[in-house]
Amino acid sequence: MDIKDIISAGGGASKLARAVGRTPASVAQWKRVPRELIVKVAKITGIPREQIAPDVFADLPTQKEDV
Repeated sequence: MDIKDIISAGGGASKLARAVGRTPASVAQWKRVPRELIVKVAKITGIPREQIAPDVFADLPTQKEDV
């Protein structure tokens, strides 16, 4: 998934930045969601973590399977 779509789903760089404790400038410069923020960004945006970072979560169960 494109980082612009992820940021947009989070309400834009400013809103997403406040939600994850980063500056809007740093969020706007992301090429990908930082690994330590993937789960948090997934919860904020509603985008499954597997779509945010398929390289990280490719071989793990989906969120719905996690119990």
